Parts: sequence; structure tokens; C-alpha cells
Amino acid sequence: MDKDQNTDNDNISETIASNNDCSNNEENLKNTTITNKNKNKINKNKPFVLNLKEEKDFMKKYIILERYFGAKSKQTQFNHLGAGTDDISNQQQNENENNNSNNNNNNNNNNNNNNNNNNNNNNNNSNNKDEEITAESLELNKKNGILDRVGVYRDIYCMDAVQWLKENEISPQSSVITSLPDISEVSSMNLEQYKQWFTDTVSLITSKLDEKNVAIVYQTDIKKKWKMDRGIIEEYVDKGYLAQKGAEISGCKVIWHKIMTAHSNISNNKATFTHMICFSKNPTNIKYQENTPDIGGRGSMVWSKAMGLNACVIAILYCRSIGSTTIIDPFCGKGSVLAVANVYGLDSVGVDLSSGKTKNSFNLQLDVETVNKFDPRVWQQSNNNKSNLLIKDNDNIEDNDESDITNNSNTTTTTTTVFRKVKKQKNPSKQPQQNQKEIN
Repeated sequence: MDKDQNTDNDNISETIASNNDCSNNEENLKNTTITNKNKNKINKNKPFVLNLKEEKDFMKKYIILERYFGAKSKQTQFNHLGAGTDDISNQQQNENENNNSNNNNNNNNNNNNNNNNNNNNNNNNSNNKDEEITAESLELNKKNGILDRVGVYRDIYCMDAVQWLKENEISPQSSVITSLPDISEVSSMNLEQYKQWFTDTVSLITSKLDEKNVAIVYQTDIKKKWKMDRGIIEEYVDKGYLAQKGAEISGCKVIWHKIMTAHSNISNNKATFTHMICFSKNPTNIKYQENTPDIGGRGSMVWSKAMGLNACVIAILYCRSIGSTTIIDPFCGKGSVLAVANVYGLDSVGVDLSSGKTKNSFNLQLDVETVNKFDPRVWQQSNNNKSNLLIKDNDNIEDNDESDITNNSNTTTTTTTVFRKVKKQKNPSKQPQQNQKEIN
């Protein structure tokens, strides 16, 4: 009799130990889930921003990302069209549910099979663990151009761009797409000073490049009028030449040079085409070969000095194809590059000295359809005037260049972007020195 009691006690102790091991595995799996989410830069205290009017239509294009703190989490794939698809198949979920039900039936039929059932549960948990998002799953698949991402973020810094570039390093997974401000946007500079500043800034940007990332600049030439007669052009400033000069100083080379056209009208103030030039420190390390036309339309613009949305798409898809996961725009303006990068599954970091423009960059939301048929007037009404987001600061008054603005039908803008706070420093000219940090 005593032997039977001892045997029962041993079975009970083994069952308790196995249950404790199972609970420990679940706790470890939960910790792994939270750790993986931290690696993906997703903060549980920062909600997703979803601007939806018709949820059914939205669900056809995107998967609303949910937060899981248990053993499961969702992955979202952004394909070349920017649409999201759920990476966890229903078949896998059904198989896991069937396995769990079979394990429960075995427990009810025979208590002596507890060890086998616990092993099955551990196998199911390991399958769920394989579904968790790891750092490897966030890398770009260069073969088919698909990104596996939980979400994308957008960081906005309100400070001087040159100072930000000096204080920060650019990681190999980040590329730069930017458009340096025109002389009309830079105060207290004559033309010679502006050309020197332009060359030095491009040299600073390209000096931060690694062997596997690129910098793309988007610049429109200007015409300086003669003071004695405003109808006579005193000097034509070729910004493409200035950009190449700055890149050569830092030891970079041109990979490709495209011309983005605006319209066929005659302009006396600036060129009606724009240079889009891609620089690399070592072009032989860039295995992907760009195959878009050398001449194309720049697309609709958020404002008169913005980068055309079609040009944004061409530049961003190229950066994504070479393996970049983050786009940095040191002169982000009103956020065209940042918003399009988020549409195509890339994180974005923007810098601008104007507090009004940083707020516009923070609130600009796009999807694939609105990129193709964007109406800036609709966006201004739905975003700028909604909460008095425009602040009267030192912003230059926008040019009333109607030829730079495309009229289109009203569209609804949606996005699955995870926005972060606008990071603003009160005195950009008197900022404390910061340690070098890498932007991923």
C-alpha cells in the first residue's frame, strides 16, 4: 500500500514539475515576444494612427496591425504596390488549433500521458515562436523586393539640418533622399555664399555614406536676374554641377542622373526641369541596377517647392531595392519623401528648421492611390486648417506657381504609419553637444 502511495506521489510531483516547465516556457515566450517588438521599434504606449473613412475598403489594401503580448503576433508584407498582406496563413492557425484540441482530448483520456501532451504543447509554442518577428525577418529580400514589417515609423526633428548631420551617423541600412533649400529659403546669403554652402552641405551628406547605401538629391536650377534690368539673366546656377562637386570632395561617385520634367511652359525664374542624382561611395557594391527612364514627370507636389511625388516613388523604390530600410531627409520640408517612404514599407527620419513644416511633415498621410492623384488643396483643407497646425514663424511665403500644382479630384488619404512625437529643440543655434548616435 505504501508503495502505491509513493508511486502516486511521484506521478503527482512529475505532473507539477512538467506544468511548471510549461508555464516557464510560456513566460519565456512572452518575454521573447516583447523583446522582438522592442527590436522592431514598436512601443506599446504609442498607438497607431489610422485615418479611416470606409473600413471595408481599407481592409482590402492593408491589414490593421494589432498588438499581441501573448504567444502570437502578426506580420505584414509590403509589396511593390505598398499593399499589406497577412503573413500568417489561416492554415497554420487551424493546424495549431487542431493540435491543441488533440492534446486536450489526450489529457482527458489518460493522465499518464501528461509528459507527451506537454511536449506537444511545447512544440506548438515553438511553432508560434517561429512566427514571431525577428531581426532577420525585417531585412529586405533583394530577390523579390518584399519587406516583412510590423509597422513603420516617422521621426521628425525640428532643428538645423547641418548640425543634425554633424551630430549623427547614417547606418548602412539607411539612405538619404533630400532636396536642399533654394537661395530664396536661406536668409542672409548672397549667391556666392549660397553656392559654397550648397557644395559643403552635399559633401557633408555624402561623407556620411557607407559602402552599401546611397544619397539622392533633387534640385532645380535657378536664374539670377540682373539688378539693372530684371528682364536680363545675369547668371544661370546649375545645382546639378554643384551637387556633383560636393560629392567629389567626399570621394563619392554618380550612379545615375535623371531629369524630372514639370511642364512645357516658359519660366523666367527657374528651370522647368529638375536634377535627380544618385551618389554612392562605391558603386560596384550596389548590385541592383536601376531601370527606370532617364527622363520622366516629377508628379504632383504638396507645395510649390516640394519634391514631386512621382520622383519620390522612383527614388524610394530604388533605395528599397538595394536593401535600405530607412529613408533620411535632412531637409524634409512638408514631408513628401517621408510619407511616400512609409507607404512603401520604409521607416523615415526628417529634419527641418521650420516648426510649421515639421508639423506638416508629421501629419501628411498618403497611400498608393493618392500618390498617383494627389490634390494639395484637399490635403491643406483636411490637415493644415483642421487644428491650426500652421504656425506663423520664419517660413517663407509659398510661391503662387499654379503650374507646379496639379488639379485632381478629391481623394481620401489613409496610412498604417506609426508616428512618433515631433522632436523639437527650442534654440537650434545654441544646442548642447550630443554624442554620435546611429540612425537605423
